Amino acid sequence: MALFRQNSGQTFDAFYRVLRKIEIVGDRFSEGLLVIESDASLGASSGTLTLDNASLVLLGNVSGTRELQIGGGGGTVEASGGSGHFSGPLSGSGELSLNGPHPITLAGNNAGFTGTIEVSDGTLRTEGGNVFAPGISVHLSSGANLQVMDAETGASLSGSGTVLLHANLALADNSVAPAFSGDLSISNGTLVLLNDGQAELTGDTVLDNGELNAGQGLRLASGASLTALSPSSVRGDMTNDGAVHVSSGSTLVFNDNVDGSGNYTGTGNVQFNQTFSPGNSPGDISFEGDMTLQDTATLLMELGGQEPGAEFDFLQIGGTATLGGQLQIALLDDFSPSIGDEFLVATWSNFTGQFSNSQPLQVEEHEFDVRLSDEGMTLVAIPEPATWALVSAPR
Repeated sequence: MALFRQNSGQTFDAFYRVLRKIEIVGDRFSEGLLVIESDASLGASSGTLTLDNASLVLLGNVSGTRELQIGGGGGTVEASGGSGHFSGPLSGSGELSLNGPHPITLAGNNAGFTGTIEVSDGTLRTEGGNVFAPGISVHLSSGANLQVMDAETGASLSGSGTVLLHANLALADNSVAPAFSGDLSISNGTLVLLNDGQAELTGDTVLDNGELNAGQGLRLASGASLTALSPSSVRGDMTNDGAVHVSSGSTLVFNDNVDGSGNYTGTGNVQFNQTFSPGNSPGDISFEGDMTLQDTATLLMELGGQEPGAEFDFLQIGGTATLGGQLQIALLDDFSPSIGDEFLVATWSNFTGQFSNSQPLQVEEHEFDVRLSDEGMTLVAIPEPATWALVSAPR
């Protein structure tokens, strides 16, 4: 039970009571429930309000600049009847729990906060760029949202809620699966994953003029999706074992190496700037729209038998294939094609461009002729020059 008093010394029982223009003597609120309609209910706007095993319930829109300190027993802010906007610093080492149907905004410099933030439902909105000091942990429960309005860095993220980025966000190591399995929406910003190893996305990720940046690589898990609503990009090697969707009129650029068994839906354009190796040795990969290989790209096709998709890589491109860079062929499991063997490795509606490396392609002791047509690309095993000379020599 928490007790408060006015300057006259009169004491009020504040349990489940709406406080109006009551000045709290001291700066600590413990083991109780404080219900307010506005920041003025707390008296002077300066100073520190400490929550220690206590809750602050907002019945109206509350905006304040005071410091909010979270004691070791933790504190809760519930936006049940209005939103909260706290532009003062957050300090302490306890757990700050946020909930309620209205958004709660943190906009202070929280370098002095070493605790955790738990968003059990509703929306946490960050402004100012100093909310997530290094070491802060944020947990989003299912149904909860994190909305980032200005660039943030240093926090770790866990849970299964939704992250809405309107600015850059750099997350500490282990901030994606298995720690975080929720959804990501990146609009006009960049999500930087500072993982020591390959990061993994297990939810649905939407890019709208956004970028994913994973310096140690990224895997889109089976069942997960990556959608580009407008021109967007991915940096860092990526394994696509889920589903990539590119909307009509948009281009999704992969700046680094890409492999994996996932398909590419949507009628937009998928652009590869480095090595694209379809499948997981080998693979049958489809593009509903266009596929572009930049001049810096390499298309690596693997051959291990005669069955397309199961024993050698096969691409089905529903739109236009724009060819560039180099074509490389790798033979799997000591596969040795016979002279005259043909491998239809790609089909498309039409194509433009060509590969830059010379023909025929030399692969170990084999050579392949690359035949391009309006329907697709076929690799044909042909004799090496020395073998051809022996075969054609007069007897």
